Amino acid sequence: MARSAKTVALSLAALTLLGAGVVGGQFVSLAGAAAGGRAPTQPSIAIVDMEKVFNGMAMRATREGELKTLAESLQGEMDKLGKAVQDEQAKLSLLPDGRDKQAAQMKLLEMQANARVKKELFEAQIEMRRSEMFRDMYEKINSTVAKYAQQNGYTIVISSDEGIRVPEGVQTSEIQRFISLRRLMFVDTRHDITAEVITMLNNEASAGK
Repeated sequence: MARSAKTVALSLAALTLLGAGVVGGQFVSLAGAAAGGRAPTQPSIAIVDMEKVFNGMAMRATREGELKTLAESLQGEMDKLGKAVQDEQAKLSLLPDGRDKQAAQMKLLEMQANARVKKELFEAQIEMRRSEMFRDMYEKINSTVAKYAQQNGYTIVISSDEGIRVPEGVQTSEIQRFISLRRLMFVDTRHDITAEVITMLNNEASAGK
């Protein structure tokens, strides 16, 4: 359980850093371009809780529904293969020793091997689609944050990590690594535009954008 908590915490820290690097960097670039290559004298900073945005996106529910449909379809094919293997095993058990039984055994081995390969392929397909889903969601979040920031005068948007807690029951080196990844110790909630970003994302999804 401790290892699971550690993995989740470290994963969230890594995701936060990814968001801070890409989203934050994007706005520094936008601000610099607007000021002739110089950063503004009084930057306006906002933060976004990436985990909350991911969880609050209507797009996520839609894409996960599509992924579930695909998984159920592939599982249906696996069930058919499994039933065929069982039927072949039943037939084999009734055959007397001889060439026919040997041929049936070879057929069964081939069917079992085919089922294993199909299972691996289906799992890889699901994982690929899930990866695409999160990539597309992140890109949509990034572009929406940029749009919201430009419309509301923010020059820097940072992915927030101040809410992530140090994991318990892990080695000292892992705690030190976790702490070294932290970037925000405290942020006033007035800088938080998470709810506004979620609203914009879902409004655009409803409008088919």
